[in-house]
Amino acid sequence: MVVLQNNDLIVEINEKGAELNRLYHKKIKKEYLWSGDAQFWGRKAPILFPIVGKLKDNKMKCHGVEYQMSQHGFARDLPFKTKTTDYDKAVLYCKSDEDTKKMFPFDWSLFCEYSIQENEIEVKSKVVNDSIHEPLFFSIGYHPAFKIPIDENLNYFDYYLLFNGDEKAERWMISDGLIDERREIALDKSIIQLNDKTFYQDALVFKGLKSNEIQIRSDQSGHGITFSFKGFPYLGIWSKSGASFVCIEPWHGIADSVHHHGDFLLKEGIMRLNPGEEFDCGYKVALY
Repeated sequence: MVVLQNNDLIVEINEKGAELNRLYHKKIKKEYLWSGDAQFWGRKAPILFPIVGKLKDNKMKCHGVEYQMSQHGFARDLPFKTKTTDYDKAVLYCKSDEDTKKMFPFDWSLFCEYSIQENEIEVKSKVVNDSIHEPLFFSIGYHPAFKIPIDENLNYFDYYLLFNGDEKAERWMISDGLIDERREIALDKSIIQLNDKTFYQDALVFKGLKSNEIQIRSDQSGHGITFSFKGFPYLGIWSKSGASFVCIEPWHGIADSVHHHGDFLLKEGIMRLNPGEEFDCGYKVALY
């Protein structure tokens, strides 16, 4: 486990999947990350690569060859190596090999950087096309789960999500893990109230949000989270019934449509990198 620490925060990163494992505010004495209780969902903050969401029938075709890959890709289960580490910053990485090419026939490197400053953590990822001949096609996203309630004397339904944009967005419905019909959704004063019906039809999936910041707040507490993200064309928000977390998931990529024909290179949300090129993305979380 890689540990970062300053006067405000203790952060742990698991070398498996370079997954955030702990997000603790020392001064407030509160844990802000989901526990990973396997009864509901055994992960905490997986990195989604080289796909986001689910492939139709868990299959894709690339250059005429069929491959199989499970939901959200395989990076979350790979062993990462630590490239650099300091008390307030760490960089972990992994690379393609013969095993990954059985599922995803490309040469790549994935770097994940975690850094802390005062009460804020920044998470950044860099994808590199290691091929000298072929373009790399991929998606990447984040899936952090934040603990709710933050204050033990409150409950899940005391919290809401506050968007910093005046949203009138498109929500895309989920059918067996795949993207289905579109429905317009208007937020009430830029707020989504968390209740037992918020996720009864699976995740809330958005395209083209105006917002680049979401707060997790309660009017009964001064403690919350500000989640900042820029440049992501898709966003998912998800939890499970009875679980004490909510995931805020910025994505460069999206699950297959129910109508998708299987060609990975023509899949919606796929990024392309030419040989030697790099792609960067990330998010920030402020705890208060």
